[in-house]
Amino acid sequence: LAVPLLLSEQFKLDHPVALQSFEWAHRIIAGSLGVVLFAWIVNAQRAQHRARVRARLWEQSIESMKVGVALWDAGDRLIGCNDAYRALYSEVTDQLVAGKTYRELMTAYFDVAPAEVVDGRTLDEFISDGERRRRRGSEVSEVVRHHRGRWLLMTDCRTANGGIISFRSAVTEP
Repeated sequence: LAVPLLLSEQFKLDHPVALQSFEWAHRIIAGSLGVVLFAWIVNAQRAQHRARVRARLWEQSIESMKVGVALWDAGDRLIGCNDAYRALYSEVTDQLVAGKTYRELMTAYFDVAPAEVVDGRTLDEFISDGERRRRRGSEVSEVVRHHRGRWLLMTDCRTANGGIISFRSAVTEP
């Protein structure tokens, strides 16, 4: 039944009725695709906006903490830290930038750290002590001597992707 209709004169593309029907079908399909694309773009923009708002909330929350917080990736490179963390390591604040490795930061800190922090250790011992503490388990806490008579509670927690989130809080007042 369909074959004779397709072979008939009115279904040939050069026939005015068929051509007009084809043009209308093309317009409907193009219009529908346009509406779908527009809806997809609007939804994607809304999702991006919600993600930016959530990220800002997290950032503001971490910045408002009095506890120093730093996030490290699986390659031990700094992703970011809050102002409280920077204040604890004020001697190397300018070095606390994304992409710096833990070893690079420890080396920079060793060069300017007060004597009571270095405590007679060599650079390799200083770095090894820090790395050993960080790599000991999924969550490691230790109270260590800082400077100006302060002691810090240092907690390093392994993240699901192999990175580390570090928390630093003074357990004595300056």
